[in-house]
This record gives sequence, C-alpha cells and structure tokens, in this order.
Amino acid sequence: MKHVIACMRALCPISDETVKELESLVVKCNYPKRYQLIKENIFCRYAYFIEKGMTRSFWLVDGEEITTSFSCEGGIVFSMDELYY
Repeated sequence: MKHVIACMRALCPISDETVKELESLVVKCNYPKRYQLIKENIFCRYAYFIEKGMTRSFWLVDGEEITTSFSCEGGIVFSMDELYY
C-alpha cells in the first residue's frame, strides 16, 4: 500500500489522516496471472489499487479479446459502468 500512497501523493497532497482512513478501508488481495477482476454482467463495487504487477482491460467481441488499456503499479482499476451508478 505504501507504493500506492506514494503515487497518490505525487499527484496531489494527502494528509496523514486521509491515508489512515484509506488504509482502514483497504483490503489487500493477491490474484494469480490472468485472473479476471471484473466479470461480465456482475456489478463491481470495488476499485483495485495495483501495488505490484499490471492489469489488462479488454472487451470481448465475437469471442475475441480486444485490449483497451493496461494499468501498471500505482494505478487504479475499476469498472467504468459502475462509475455512473
């Protein structure tokens, strides 16, 4: 989590109080390579902070995976669909 906080602080000032609050809400998870964080037709209410590794976002079109983006260490991954609901 320290790497993620450092990346956030590089973008904007964050108080120690805010960091403590964030740390109290975050649950550390580890997933294997090719694990699908956000699944089709399932409401995703989480954001994922990438501490180590990277993710690939894609659309499935006619059975083919079309890559839309990559996220690296320090990045955040979430479902754009749930952003508006």
